[in-house]
Amino acid sequence: MSFRSLYRRAIDPTLPLPRRYLALRNAGDRYAGLTGTSFTSVFAELECRHQLSRGAPNSAGVIAAAAEELSSARDHFLQRLRGVADRRRAGKHAPRRPREPSPEVELRDAILLGEPLVPRSGLSSTRFPDPPSTPPPVHEIGCLVRVTLNERNRTPHTGFIRERIWHYELNCWTYCLTVDGRRVSKRYLESDLRPLDAG
Repeated sequence: MSFRSLYRRAIDPTLPLPRRYLALRNAGDRYAGLTGTSFTSVFAELECRHQLSRGAPNSAGVIAAAAEELSSARDHFLQRLRGVADRRRAGKHAPRRPREPSPEVELRDAILLGEPLVPRSGLSSTRFPDPPSTPPPVHEIGCLVRVTLNERNRTPHTGFIRERIWHYELNCWTYCLTVDGRRVSKRYLESDLRPLDAG
């Protein structure tokens, strides 16, 4: 039975009080299901506010007042939901900003066009600052490299270095690649990569 029909039963003066009380409890259950709250907490709040009792007889006015409060709480909740949905719909039709290319795409385009590489926002040469006394990296950001196949590397990749990270346990630089616009999650050692222009 729907919330509205249970609400009408709870306020119907022709029904006996126990049936009206049961309709009120079922309406409270529907409200709890709608709002994602527990029925026990919803009905405990109604019992506390309106002095409802399960065993003792309740007056018609108390049941009607509790049903009115439950109905207005449901209407308020649905109104808030409609407001959220309206804001979402309004946001969908707002003019969109032109999409900016990712730092990796800018870097690749700069390399292909022979432009000087300038660090841009969102594109850093290292994820963490260079630790003191580290050797200079062999491969630079944006360098086109090929993965050397060995026991560590079984998948052939040719791509651009998108990031370099100092490996504190191995005390060496590791490199992350972008291959065909996709990020490769594996971190490669210096010995795993061969610059493509080196032959």
